[in-house]
Amino acid sequence: MTKAARPLLLLALAARPAQCLRIQPALPTRGGAPRMSLPTTQSEWHRAKTEGVPEALPSTDEEWRRVLEPMQYAVLREEATEPKWSSELNDVKEPGVFLCAGCAQPLFTTAAKFESGSGWPSFWAPAAPSSVITRVDFKALLPRTEVVCEVCGGHLGHVFDDGPPPTGQRFCMNGAALEFEAGTARSEAAVAAFAESADSIRGPPLAKVLAEAALSGMACAGLLYSWWVTEQAGAGAPWAIEALRGSGAWLGGAVNTVFGRPPGGPLTLLLAGLNGLSVLQKLPLIAHATRARAPSEPPGE
Repeated sequence: MTKAARPLLLLALAARPAQCLRIQPALPTRGGAPRMSLPTTQSEWHRAKTEGVPEALPSTDEEWRRVLEPMQYAVLREEATEPKWSSELNDVKEPGVFLCAGCAQPLFTTAAKFESGSGWPSFWAPAAPSSVITRVDFKALLPRTEVVCEVCGGHLGHVFDDGPPPTGQRFCMNGAALEFEAGTARSEAAVAAFAESADSIRGPPLAKVLAEAALSGMACAGLLYSWWVTEQAGAGAPWAIEALRGSGAWLGGAVNTVFGRPPGGPLTLLLAGLNGLSVLQKLPLIAHATRARAPSEPPGE
């Protein structure tokens, strides 16, 4: 090749299309730096997650569908709910960390796991406050608090205010949205970090818990009294019949709307039971918060 032909050859190579040179376009990453490729199969994505939180995440539904198992995709990306008691993670008690099945972000530790009887893995706190994001969800008509992964935005489940101390919260998670890991540097670091911060985790203020318990207790007592008066009126007790007439006068249409007329029957007992259960659920929180407020005893002489 002559010296004069070499520049022409280099110019021709430079002008070839990128696809002819088999160069993959760079993918956006969480940190802003480009990454040259993204796993396209479930096995490749699993290997990438074992190395840490992948820098490049799928950006379309089709990309997520390729790297996730069907149930993982349904829960994480379509906000489905797995059947009760279907997850093997319900039985996990070994110290370790529960990762997001979508991106391997550490979400919860076994130290915060408890048996809620709900049929789904439950935790009283995330591994770190920044691990998850919560937002209001109206999909069940009544408002609920949805929990999503902070990194990939995958749907995890919901959080409720009926958990144990110290937080009083129950993070009710879909097992399909989680993967358990133990015995690795990542899991040990997450477990150690949570153990260091666990003592500083605080629940709701004692005054708030007491006020909520008092309101639920009064509602339970009022509903039970309403049911009892209705039963007495049905048996022909004059005072009960007169009381029901009075309740119709001062409650007006509220009695008809909420309890039916007269204010009794199974619905009243159900509402009374729910309020009573709410009081019972708050008793451990009240005891825990009371102990936390009590001054510590000085060390012995």
